[in-house]
Amino acid sequence: MTEYAYIVIYTTYSRISQIKKSNSAEIDYLPQNIYYSGMNQWIDLTRLMEDDMPVYPGDNPVFLSQNCFLTDDKYNNSLITTGMHSGTHIDGPRHLLENGLFLYEIPPERFSGKAVLLDVSGRGRAIGIKKTDMPDIQTIDIIVFRTGWGGRWGKGDYFTDYPVFHESWVEIICGSNIKMILFDSPSPDRYPFPVHTGILSNGILIGENLTNLDSLPERSSFELYAFPLKVKADSAPARILACL
Repeated sequence: MTEYAYIVIYTTYSRISQIKKSNSAEIDYLPQNIYYSGMNQWIDLTRLMEDDMPVYPGDNPVFLSQNCFLTDDKYNNSLITTGMHSGTHIDGPRHLLENGLFLYEIPPERFSGKAVLLDVSGRGRAIGIKKTDMPDIQTIDIIVFRTGWGGRWGKGDYFTDYPVFHESWVEIICGSNIKMILFDSPSPDRYPFPVHTGILSNGILIGENLTNLDSLPERSSFELYAFPLKVKADSAPARILACL
């Protein structure tokens, strides 16, 4: 117990020191989202779901409240009303494909695998991806893109001025072993959603609104788990964690 406490305190202090020395005022990092279990380090990449959290313009607001209390009802309980694209979530095929699978129909093994982080921050609002930018996509299951936009979470432009990806790179991953593409932004594109359509049409899932990507190693692979709720819907909120 003492050993783990020491490691956590040291790591958190070290990371906070790095933040203070950084010129960036928008580092997207939460020390309390790093956990240790034995020799493994777990990084929680999931936004906290809470009442009235930021949502995409036009989506219903998130409502979360306690509706039963231990003192009066003999137990605690809470009620939540949310859209399936609130916070950190997984987009399934049916999100943009008329006859696409519901998310609950996707085999569980599609929601985890060997992942790699690609840092594309600093490439402006129109991000182009070349084949030379990509890892060996025949040995990787999941690609996590760090645009740096996650630091804008909660600000007025987060859902309106996010960077988008050129659709040409979608062809690079077609026919590969890639299961999932994840982003620290609300979307990789805008209407008519060419990147979404191209990725989902090839059986690849999309994850959006991730956080804490600054805690992940770049270009070194790690295990990633991104399990959404089992609901009969096109998409669903998900708990996404990396294991280093």
